[in-house]
Amino acid sequence: MWLMRCRAVRSVLRPRRFKHLNRPLTGQQLRRRVVDAEVNKAFKKSKGTYGSPRVRAQLRRDGISVSTKTVEASMVRQGLCARPKRRYRGLTSQNLGAVARRIC
Repeated sequence: MWLMRCRAVRSVLRPRRFKHLNRPLTGQQLRRRVVDAEVNKAFKKSKGTYGSPRVRAQLRRDGISVSTKTVEASMVRQGLCARPKRRYRGLTSQNLGAVARRIC
């Protein structure tokens, strides 16, 4: 008896579990997809060197108004990370005494 009732309840609730899959996208979800596509395009255009502030500046030049936090969240969602600048290393050492000690 108890098992029959559980099966009856489960058969009623089961279709509701996947109800969200057939819903149309909300306005926020649509905007997120558009922003993600634009951020990805600007990031690829910079060959992966732009971070979120420069991507935002590029989007603003293209006429898309977004905040830096929105661009940051979009880049995190997509796994985009800017390559760091290469650090300048001079060829000669400024401390000539250190060079002399290394040679000897």
